[in-house]
Amino acid sequence: MGQAEPWAAHLVFFFVTLICLAFVGFSNPVYVRLTHPSSYPLSSLGLVMMLAAGLSASVWLQFVLLKGNKSWQDVVQSEAAKRIIGIETRFSSVNKPADYGTITGIDWRPEYSELDILIFNSSKEICENLDIVLKPDVLIAKTSYSGEGYKDVTIDPDVHVHPRSADINNATIPAAVLATDSGYRLRCSRLWPNGRINITMAAVTVKPEFQLGTFVMEDSSTDPSQFVLPMGLGVNNKDGHCWFGHPDAKIYGSRPRNASVLEAKGIFFMKQTKHGISEKIKIEEARITRVP
Repeated sequence: MGQAEPWAAHLVFFFVTLICLAFVGFSNPVYVRLTHPSSYPLSSLGLVMMLAAGLSASVWLQFVLLKGNKSWQDVVQSEAAKRIIGIETRFSSVNKPADYGTITGIDWRPEYSELDILIFNSSKEICENLDIVLKPDVLIAKTSYSGEGYKDVTIDPDVHVHPRSADINNATIPAAVLATDSGYRLRCSRLWPNGRINITMAAVTVKPEFQLGTFVMEDSSTDPSQFVLPMGLGVNNKDGHCWFGHPDAKIYGSRPRNASVLEAKGIFFMKQTKHGISEKIKIEEARITRVP
């Protein structure tokens, strides 16, 4: 789609609105009252206010859509996408049993809280090439997934810069993603009708001493496993933050007690039609009831 087409669509809509208002304004009973305000003071004033309100609402709506660089097609597809791809959340900070790692597929630690995200296809058609970034307002350390009715699922940190290792004191130290608030990117080649993906995220906090912009190497001469590299992502950290380091680095604080909002942005295809997803979902705080 060319750059001029969204503008053309907005202009067409605006002129259609003007034509409709003109048609109403010049219809016989309305026109008589508008042109004879002394004979019809109340109805004339009311009609003028209604027509002005309609014109103002049209101008305001076009301004909002253009400011957000959205077309009518984007709005319609976004609303349709909400009815196709459902997203539900649950958060739990309660203690977990000793075998919880077996249940979740994550080597569970006492510093973890659990954020569960359920993504499901509520339509009767196949959704293809899902590419959705899930960004909760809490740091995430680990993820796993399960479910049914899907094909080729991956979920990875949405981090564009990822140092894989660091050479310190003549030793190569692995650098894993220890925590990030930049979100996780879910990709799925196919999600069948009634298919679902259960995503478990381990939510964490980071100790105050691990500040952004510092290169942390606690007791490097005896324990290089405590290497940590905090980084801001994007210009002025607009893309979030990430803590890289040795997988055994002890950076986690007490487990988070709550999470509020999950932001989901991405695309998927249905019948070769592209749909956009852009939602902010309230995270429910409850004891986790896992879908069997």
